[in-house]
Amino acid sequence: MLDPLLHAILANLDHTHPYVKRNAVMCVYSIYMSYGDELIPDAPTRIEDLLRKESDLSTRRNALLLLFEADQETALRYIDEVMIGDEESAMFNASADILQLAVLSELKKVCKSNPLDKGKYMKVIYTLANTSKSQSVLFECASTIL
Repeated sequence: MLDPLLHAILANLDHTHPYVKRNAVMCVYSIYMSYGDELIPDAPTRIEDLLRKESDLSTRRNALLLLFEADQETALRYIDEVMIGDEESAMFNASADILQLAVLSELKKVCKSNPLDKGKYMKVIYTLANTSKSQSVLFECASTIL
């Protein structure tokens, strides 16, 4: 049943309207969670490309959540690059809390599953805590550190 829809879903990842892209990412997320890389083997690559060029925060959040599920190493590498690069870091730190909270949530999961890696991501957490103006982001930073 999904085969005829896959082409339309994947084509909508490049749609001009953010609402369509956001929902296309969620469709890919649902398919990937149900079938793994069986139906869309290049899902992590497609989503990483979308994440790098997308400006809509909700679409970026959805793409990042999918990337954490599909290819955690790529998602963590993206977080490292975004937090280190000057231009992208300023854009990320100035972004709405929706994206920052998603990053913190995923970093919390990574730190719980592998406590030895917590030190790697403390810089990201401290940077968010120092630059974010959102109280919910500050609370999540404190919770993640603890």
